[in-house]
Amino acid sequence: MKSNLEIIIAFLVAVMTFQSCTVYYHQNYTPEEVVQSQKKFRMVDKNGKKYPFYKLIEKDSSLYVLAKNSIFYSNKFKNQEEAELGLIGFSAYSINPENYEYFQIKNSSASGWATAGVVAISIGILYWILFDIWSDDWDDFFSFE
Repeated sequence: MKSNLEIIIAFLVAVMTFQSCTVYYHQNYTPEEVVQSQKKFRMVDKNGKKYPFYKLIEKDSSLYVLAKNSIFYSNKFKNQEEAELGLIGFSAYSINPENYEYFQIKNSSASGWATAGVVAISIGILYWILFDIWSDDWDDFFSFE
């Protein structure tokens, strides 16, 4: 019988398998470039706090950040007043770009490779744990003492 620690590790590795990674370009972008990119992005305020969002859109010469309405998506603007843009599945918040130090766009290819790496490592650890468990069980099964 394996220890509870090994069961917990196996569970955590399985959970890590479904985790995705987000990598951002090191270059800083203007809000206009982020709007044109139509990609996920993050903005960093003057205190260094990071705010990841789904998209930055411009409407009526105002900028709005879009956050997905999902339990799997963190929304650090939940306490702010939501703008009514009529976008189903998203919450929109008006921002002043001068309140933020810089904007960075998601690097889709690097994010994909990072996610694949995490999944590969997680699966490798999970197989190692399962092999260790099964090999001990087989040893107990074939022992004739």
